[in-house]
Parts: sequence; structure tokens; C-alpha cells
Amino acid sequence: MMRWHELSEVAQETQNGEALTFCEAELNRSDEFWDELEQDYYCPFEKTRDERSDEERKEDRDGIKARLLNYIGKFSRAIEGEMPFDLPCRDYDEDNWNNIRFILAFDTSFGYFPENEDSSLSDDEERDYLDDETTFRFDVVKSCDALALRGAALAKRIGSSTYRLWTDALIKLGDNKEEVQCKAAEDIVNALCELWADLRTWIYMKEADNLPKSTSDAKKAKK
Repeated sequence: MMRWHELSEVAQETQNGEALTFCEAELNRSDEFWDELEQDYYCPFEKTRDERSDEERKEDRDGIKARLLNYIGKFSRAIEGEMPFDLPCRDYDEDNWNNIRFILAFDTSFGYFPENEDSSLSDDEERDYLDDETTFRFDVVKSCDALALRGAALAKRIGSSTYRLWTDALIKLGDNKEEVQCKAAEDIVNALCELWADLRTWIYMKEADNLPKSTSDAKKAKK
């Protein structure tokens, strides 16, 4: 059974209450995003996270992106091919789906105070968005949407009771609010678990129908 972690407050807004310039606020919000994810995915060897160069930091973060998108994609590919997949019940499944939920919940906007000509900060806060993290978040939304759509189509085709869970996930992902989209992760995991059993049963029934009938069965079939 999936254990959903309590979402960090940082997903909705920065926990830094200081007045920051654009560059400071952008870096702070980016670090708040990646600090959460790197807790599970960063494996230090000789350097801590703070000792990495910009190039090393980017390489590590690109690896996290690829890993999570591939993780979602493997379920999509299995479902599209009507192939069995692993039940998402292992520790790494829990880590992955809790991080996917965090990404979906994360507000990539940040507030900052423009600098005046005398280098003082303006009293009027402005807002902007993180570029890289917003793109990654959108990629996760698209990947989850593709998985939910394929899951709904397969559920419809084989008569699985998970159809409603998949469509609920699609509706949540179609919303423009992070606090709504993040709930789609729970629908998807619940749907995957139930579909896992339904798909195995359906595959078994198909294979059983194709097995050669015994002589006695063949005679009964002719009567």
C-alpha cells in the first residue's frame, strides 16, 4: 500500500521570508525545488551537494529528470503494449510517486524586489517563473496525462473497473491549479494497482482461449 508523505509547505510557496533581488529569489526557489528531490536521488561520492560545480549540479539534476520521466514512461509503454508491469509497491516506487506528487504540487513562481538605480530594493514585489523547473514540471504533467489516457483506453477495452480512476486523473491534470493536479498522482497509483490485477487476468484469459483443446473438449465443442 502506497504511503503518501505529507506535502512540504515549500511546494506552495517559498519558506524564505527575506526581501530578495531577482537573481537571489530565482536561485532560492530553484534550490527549494531541487533540495526536495535530491534527498532521494543524490548519492554523494567525494563531494556533498554544496561542493558541486554548476556543471556537476546540472548533470545531477538532468539525471533526476530523465529517471522520473522514464519511470512514468515505462508504465505507459507497458499499458500501450498490453503487457504486464510490476506492481508499484516497492520502496523506490513510493519515493518516485511521492516526488512526482511534489513536482505536480510545486508552484514555480517566485516573488522578488527590483533594484532601484541606487541599488536599494523597490517596495513593490514582482513575480516571475523558474524556466527550467517549469519546463520539467510540464513534462511530468504531460507524461502523467499520457499514462492516464492510455490507462483509461485499456480499462475501457478490457472492461476494467479502473476506468473512472484514470478519467479522474485526467480531469485533475487538466486543471490549472497545482493543488488539484498533484492529487492525480494518487488516482494514477490506485488505478495502476487495480489494473495490474485486471490486466494479468485478461492476458491469462486470452492465452487460455488460444490453448489447443483436449480431445474430450473438442468433442464437447462439436456437440
